[in-house]
Amino acid sequence: MGPRCEQWRGGVGRRWYLDASSIIRGYHSSALLLPDGRILCAGGNATTSNALIGDPHHGDQHKLDLYSPPYLFTLSGQPAPRPTIVSAPRRAAFGERIVVTQSGNGSASRMTLVRPGAVTHGFDENQRFIELAFHYDFTNASGERVHHVTLPADSAVAPPGEYMLFVLNKAGTPSIARWLRINNRNGQTMPPSAITDLTKSCSDGVTLDLQWSPPAADAGAAIGAPAAEYELRYSTTVPLTDGNFTTAGTLVAGLDEPGDPLASNPDRRVGITLGNLAQPKTYRFRIRSRNYSSGSGVWSALSNELVFTQHDEDCGGAGGGGGGFYDGGFTANRTGRTVALRRPGGGSTDTSFVENTLLPVIRLGSMATDRVRLPNGPKWEGATGRVRLSRAGTLGTEFEGVQLVAVDHATEDEVFVRGGEFVAGTVEPVVSVHHADGRDLTASLASGEGFEGRDGDTLYVDVQHHEPGTLVLSSSKSQLVKFPDVTGIRISTETSSGWVEIGHHNPRKRVSDEAFAAPALDHVRLIFMGEHKLEGVARLVPGGGVRVQHVAPTSVTHSQWGDVTSMVASGEGLPLQGGESAYAEFPYSEAPVDTVRDWYLEVTGSHFQGGGAAIAARMSGADEATPTRFALAPGSPNPFHGSTRLAFELPVRAKVRLEVFDVTGRRVATPVDASYAAGRPSVEWARVGADGRPVAAGVFLCRMTAGEFRAERRLVLVK
Repeated sequence: MGPRCEQWRGGVGRRWYLDASSIIRGYHSSALLLPDGRILCAGGNATTSNALIGDPHHGDQHKLDLYSPPYLFTLSGQPAPRPTIVSAPRRAAFGERIVVTQSGNGSASRMTLVRPGAVTHGFDENQRFIELAFHYDFTNASGERVHHVTLPADSAVAPPGEYMLFVLNKAGTPSIARWLRINNRNGQTMPPSAITDLTKSCSDGVTLDLQWSPPAADAGAAIGAPAAEYELRYSTTVPLTDGNFTTAGTLVAGLDEPGDPLASNPDRRVGITLGNLAQPKTYRFRIRSRNYSSGSGVWSALSNELVFTQHDEDCGGAGGGGGGFYDGGFTANRTGRTVALRRPGGGSTDTSFVENTLLPVIRLGSMATDRVRLPNGPKWEGATGRVRLSRAGTLGTEFEGVQLVAVDHATEDEVFVRGGEFVAGTVEPVVSVHHADGRDLTASLASGEGFEGRDGDTLYVDVQHHEPGTLVLSSSKSQLVKFPDVTGIRISTETSSGWVEIGHHNPRKRVSDEAFAAPALDHVRLIFMGEHKLEGVARLVPGGGVRVQHVAPTSVTHSQWGDVTSMVASGEGLPLQGGESAYAEFPYSEAPVDTVRDWYLEVTGSHFQGGGAAIAARMSGADEATPTRFALAPGSPNPFHGSTRLAFELPVRAKVRLEVFDVTGRRVATPVDASYAAGRPSVEWARVGADGRPVAAGVFLCRMTAGEFRAERRLVLVK
């Protein structure tokens, strides 16, 4: 018999069997849920029997069944009214709270995520169905219902990748799905809008009620996700600035929680009560908010300053604050929930920025321009964005130009770099990906697992798009060498005259993407040169246009030379050698309404010989945070003559021992045997042995031991 759908009605044994297909699908069958709620049935056993060829019940099946389940119809057999998703983000991060607007045909009763199918042999190993927590906030001026939806907290519940987002009404009829990609970043790097109406509503002598309008998640937007945190700053002496305040407290709970209809309706206000105020005293308050974007969020600029002198005043029974100070700060209370104000240590506490490779593979002395996405944007401190450039290893990099690029685009689109331009559109999964040895990698790439490629691996991608198009590759795990033609991923497309190379993709250290134009995207071949990880491959469906704004730095500070702004502005270049870094600061500007902004760093530069390993320049958006792992860096320089610097990373305080051994295994020196706090300390070894005399030239092994951690690096001492 043909495949038969089952519909579960809840409870043990409550299962309805629906009509079966008239086509025998057999062993190699597939059934896939489509975004419109229908089921695609396909496949069938191949046969070489002449008697069965063409048999509609047993032979090869090249037909498709589209099955429409009962939930798409009313009891009278008419198409059921559907809810409509008006807007939803194209991508988001784990734990993020997103905004979904819905119109028509009743209120939403459920919201779900369904992972696209990857069915073979009757099993869907890619299957994942997730109920989402959400709450209705308000109805906007267009009559659309605005919901705030909480995404799964981590990959244990929802592996990274593409999902279909459905809204169901009370009758159980689903909307047409919107595609939502969940990963560790969502590209929404705009800071929230600054709060402009921080006001006092009441005081009773020892407590103070503050109120403000909830900010939009993105500066310039009309609505957005609720704030993940609020930080309240105060001073009793001087006007408040980013770096001048008595203390800062972060409202870590109790505001804008699910169920609180406060999130982004401009007609609603957020309020807290501060307790234990000294009397009489003049206080200055400013507040800022952090949104849920980019997984860890971005802080807004500071609000207006509220100056208040405490005195007796009738609150009309508004209620008092919590009891006692917390870490020298206030306590806060809202609707019966006490919220601690904790001291983050002053200044911005956002340490979510990551490093990635710049100018990954270019020949020494060759000049190139590179554009790399800043997944979390620059580090925003008020209206100033900060980016850090640094060098590791002993090659040098000279930056002829450094710019921040703001790329504004429609909310439903994603942006990619294609050659020397930015292109926008939506990402469409490819049909299949196979290794040259026959392995089917489609499901592992679609699930976000990726493919660990080795030198010589060849993949064949079936895109089934016969027209000119754009291919998008996402990769990581760069294998950096001096020559760009012996590493990376070569991309070819099949034409009537054979395989034609359309691009050469050089992966970076961390996940990044790049787009390539092709005359046709029917079949694509990927050849690995070195060890890299392919995170994903897709086709870009052209979308709306992009608005590109290049932003020059307002200041550049070198770790050794200080202010080099004029040097960079005049085109003299910014050279960085191993261990050196520079900070570039950029002004913030508002994005147009109803757009999303992606941030890129654009640099033009070249590498020059400084001796030693070829490790490309690194980029990060802020001061490096406390390390998350133990590590031993290569000696710098290496090879060396007089001395070399040995650096290591400690996520916690630890007893560290650095030992140097010769090729026979004999310990010749112990440069470090002491306890260090968490951080990135370093020491200099001036080729002095344990006996206090210089060590002869040769090859040595430096071993680091810290608790159970152990790592080794080779050192070469030359005459």
